[in-house]
Amino acid sequence: MAHYDCTNCGYSMGIDFGSCENCTPKEYFDLWNKWRSILYDADRAWEEHISAERNLFIAEFKEKNGIDAIQERMRKIEEDARK
Repeated sequence: MAHYDCTNCGYSMGIDFGSCENCTPKEYFDLWNKWRSILYDADRAWEEHISAERNLFIAEFKEKNGIDAIQERMRKIEEDARK
């Protein structure tokens, strides 16, 4: 494993400001975690929103194109074939 010293303060294994626990204030790490959490929540909210919109679009498309009648006819044909 490679050994790195912070380029900001020289602390062993610190790498640089923002990843060095010696020279980076705890508040910075707390804000970084909150920032990442907000981005994650925004992404999840978007996925839920677009999923709901997609499902509505698909349902409307199926209805507009008569899928219920097609499925009912397919069921009837299958019933008749199994008799």
